[in-house]
Amino acid sequence: MAGGRAVTRVWLIAVIAALWFAATAAHAERRVALVIGASAYKAVAPLANPVNDARAVAKSLKATGFEVTEVIDPDYVRFGEALSLFRRQAAGADAALIYYAGHGVEVNGVNWLLPVGVLAKDPEDLQFEAVRSASLVEVVRSARTIRLVILDACRDNPFQAEPSWRSAGRSVGKRGLSREPDGTGNVVVLMATQAGAQAADGQADANSPFARSLATLINEPGLRLASLPGRLSRDVKQRTGFDQAPDQQGIFDEPDWAFIPAATPVPAPAAAPPVVNAGAAFDYEQAAWELCSRSQTAAPCEKYRQKYPSGRFAELAQDRLSDFAAPVRAPAAAQPSQSVAPEIVQELGLVVARNAAGEIQVQAVQPGSTAMGMMFGGDVVLQANLLNPDPAQTPGAFLTNALANQGRVKLLVRRGPTTTSVVLRPRR
Repeated sequence: MAGGRAVTRVWLIAVIAALWFAATAAHAERRVALVIGASAYKAVAPLANPVNDARAVAKSLKATGFEVTEVIDPDYVRFGEALSLFRRQAAGADAALIYYAGHGVEVNGVNWLLPVGVLAKDPEDLQFEAVRSASLVEVVRSARTIRLVILDACRDNPFQAEPSWRSAGRSVGKRGLSREPDGTGNVVVLMATQAGAQAADGQADANSPFARSLATLINEPGLRLASLPGRLSRDVKQRTGFDQAPDQQGIFDEPDWAFIPAATPVPAPAAAPPVVNAGAAFDYEQAAWELCSRSQTAAPCEKYRQKYPSGRFAELAQDRLSDFAAPVRAPAAAQPSQSVAPEIVQELGLVVARNAAGEIQVQAVQPGSTAMGMMFGGDVVLQANLLNPDPAQTPGAFLTNALANQGRVKLLVRRGPTTTSVVLRPRR
């Protein structure tokens, strides 16, 4: 009997050691990332959120073991230096990733990413003042396993109104970037929206819909890399009222790779009590964070912080707790303003007026309109086609003009404690 117990003990130790070495090998994987955010443009229209987006994505990447280099509002020289340094980091790394948020322009099928100091009096100047997106692809190509470039750079073309650009005789994209014309080889490129389309920048001092989804999904335990583009597409479509759909170019060599590997259960040997292995605490922490990240209440995040005050997701959990603690602005009562009579936007079937706070509020949705099931009485319209309401216009005139300009109106709506995007088209 004593000999049998000794053999069992040795067997258990061997199993635990094997699991520990496997976990150690997984975490020894070298992951590097370059995250660039450009908002403070000087000669072209500044953007509200790329710097916020870069910082949110960088935080998520750090939580999954990446060595992250953050570059904020780079000029042309600093942009090039960052790529040069990162090329050396990526060489031989197991995973190399570049995320860029900012302005991007497509000219004759070539994508250009714009540093904050760009002037570009005409398209020819881009070769001296901007960076080809293909350069980012080349920088990560020497990584061993994961080679990924993410472009949240299709927000608009800041030069499209310039006469010198319109008369340049070049094929200049009005909105989004194009796919890489020569392909990407062993590198995968994820774009915030489809080729030639425009991506939303999001509310000021917040995050773009794409960056918000990306930062969240990076921290989802067990999410396979091959599933990331599909999940991003579904999430961004929901956030933008199906007005924006991310795009992928290239195929992952290691589709089962994950930013956070799924927790692996440890099988107990037959006729032996359950064994707590050396990695169990880490697995429990992942599960606790997953509950926190998906919860609609603060309780799971509070439990995580109590149990893992210095855990790898502690900062993210605190961010979620801060979100829960932020005061929620209660929706105003769905009543017409005393000073402005309700107006009917016939093309959309909406009855709108200003509420007591001066906001555009939906009073009613007419039966049979395209807004049925998408808009509700009490909804507050925060933006239309990414524009804030014009105080000089009545609510009906503002929405009618927004619809006339683009043939459809994309609304940012506050509904109770949440905001959502809704795309409405005129009645047929």
